[in-house]
Amino acid sequence: MFSFIVRKISYSIVVLLGVVIVVFVLFMALPGDPARLTMGQRTDLTTLQNVNHELGLDRPKSVQLTLYLNDISPISFLKDDSANQKKYSYFKLLPLSSNYYVVLKSPYLRTSYQTSRPVAEMLLQALPNTIVLAVAAMFFALVAGIVMGVVSAVHHHHTLDHSLMLTSVLGISVPSFFAAILFQWIFAFVLSDMTGLKMTGSLYEPD
Repeated sequence: MFSFIVRKISYSIVVLLGVVIVVFVLFMALPGDPARLTMGQRTDLTTLQNVNHELGLDRPKSVQLTLYLNDISPISFLKDDSANQKKYSYFKLLPLSSNYYVVLKSPYLRTSYQTSRPVAEMLLQALPNTIVLAVAAMFFALVAGIVMGVVSAVHHHHTLDHSLMLTSVLGISVPSFFAAILFQWIFAFVLSDMTGLKMTGSLYEPD
């Protein structure tokens, strides 16, 4: 049992590591300059070079990947100085040298290139609305699935059964981002006079 758990955890770590590396490679392959996203399009060359150095983008890609993995890993190798104490919240596990330690910390997701805000803070800010959306979607899918299943069972091999089957297959097959745009267009554009919804913004707005 213990070996099974260890094996599954090891597989999960390998898969997660592979996903992180693929995302990192794709991000590096995308056009655009993160320094210009941070400082704007009219920034002078000296400022861009300073920002690239601060973000570590002037280093070799292998070094950037190593530093990124060290940032997001809960067990990391850090130098115990004022800069890292300000950036990370960590607990020292094992000393490596006079200033370097193996530490236990929360994953550091760095800062946004566009807003300069911590990514973890932005995710936490969006989390409540994401939970509301996910719960509402699961509730809708549960109710609709039960109703459609009962109706299909009652009208087995009839036109209504085939129509509901086609609807459920489309619901499973259509990508979620396309379905979201479709529902947005129907309820916030075509039926906006009835629903009162807007194309952008939250479903509800606090006073």
